[in-house]
Amino acid sequence: MKKAVFLALLLACATTASAPARVQSVTLKVAFNKQLKAKIIVAANGMTLYAGRATCGKDCARFWNPLAATGRLTAGPGAKASLLATRKRADGLAQVTYAGHALYSFTRDRKPGDVRGAGFQAGWFALSPGGKRVAPPPPPKASPAGRADVRVAFSGVVSRNILVDAKGMTLYLFTADTAGKSSCIKECITSWPPLTTAQKPSAGPGVSASLLGTIKRDDGRLQITYAGHPLYTYSGGAGFAGDRQPGDARGQGFGAIWWVVSPSGKPIVTK
Repeated sequence: MKKAVFLALLLACATTASAPARVQSVTLKVAFNKQLKAKIIVAANGMTLYAGRATCGKDCARFWNPLAATGRLTAGPGAKASLLATRKRADGLAQVTYAGHALYSFTRDRKPGDVRGAGFQAGWFALSPGGKRVAPPPPPKASPAGRADVRVAFSGVVSRNILVDAKGMTLYLFTADTAGKSSCIKECITSWPPLTTAQKPSAGPGVSASLLGTIKRDDGRLQITYAGHPLYTYSGGAGFAGDRQPGDARGQGFGAIWWVVSPSGKPIVTK
């Protein structure tokens, strides 16, 4: 188990920085985003652009690519040319700014319309055509089924319905678990607390009650399972921010061995 946890940390730490989007000319435009229910500034290819930290160094740039240009800046449909400018970074790049906000793309966005970085760690936001920060997506609404142990909620991170706990926090499975037995023990549960219960687990709307079950952990607690997979939340660890509120899914794909769970009980694997 220690080897599995070490491998997860090693893989996560080994992520290399992506090259900044350095092009000769840049065109920004406006697009309506369904998740944010607002018009936002995007790149010419439709990918969301974000405002964030005033200084985003080497480690930060592993996930947030500065939008840099060496030539002409153009305001496309809906964007305001008067708000476009550049700012010289410490690394020498001329980073594009909008209304004074340095612009970045988020490496976890995969297609136009994705806003997986919106509200990330309460410090990254999409921008309105006027240059104002756009509020992040609201957290999933609580299930009307009272305090159901396992519920279904839409995740903006994977753009699909996933399993969440009674508080709306994202649930994960661990691919190292086999035959319905948890391999996450000792130090592992500090970052990945098991979802436990003192009685028969209850299912909210969208959850198959027939797939719910329990296993007895080594410490005697009953851990809830779904389709045979023990379920966990993610609290993070040294150098890794955990899930803080409903809608967070920062553990998704961690070490390529932790995944969010679909209502069918299968892992939702993303790149």
